[in-house]
Amino acid sequence: MLGLGQDHVASATAHSIVARQLAVTVSYALLIIFAEHSPDSVLGSALRWWVNESMPWVQTVLFFEPAPSLENAEKISVRILAYRHVLVGSLCFALYSIVISRPHWSTWAGALSAKMVWAKRSRAEFERLCEIGFHRMILGAIGATVLAIYLEPAQAPSVVWSASSDWAILRAPLLIGVATAFALLAVTLHAGQRIRH
Repeated sequence: MLGLGQDHVASATAHSIVARQLAVTVSYALLIIFAEHSPDSVLGSALRWWVNESMPWVQTVLFFEPAPSLENAEKISVRILAYRHVLVGSLCFALYSIVISRPHWSTWAGALSAKMVWAKRSRAEFERLCEIGFHRMILGAIGATVLAIYLEPAQAPSVVWSASSDWAILRAPLLIGVATAFALLAVTLHAGQRIRH
């Protein structure tokens, strides 16, 4: 499915998984932007229907986010809800990408271990690198995800500026793509710790 199915398990790299995830989520964001500009087209109306129908799920996932409340700003509210829709879609596909990559973790860790042996690094150095790297990658993944979720401005002038740009919607898949890359590096380093023990 979407280039990440079991047929591709033997040949996938972390880079290819992140690239595919970004291609899917950025394309989806562009479709949502298209729907905003062409609501009367067949594709635009279908996408608007899908966004409206899935809104209860989006609100359930982002239950902690307040409803947009600006006076006379219906278009801005629609843009904020579109961003949240793309954000939840990006999060779901990122989780799918991480889960489907699980068979590769030990392979990636083995390749990293082989590079460290080739570089004549000791076992203690390798374990230290894996431990420090793992914690930093986890912090990076959390940081990028928090930025994607909470980067939404709270004050009216900032919201107007941010929501007035179509490209603001693209920050969700891009930040979640960065978070996915950090997460895949983290699981590789964690698996590396187990290989060398």
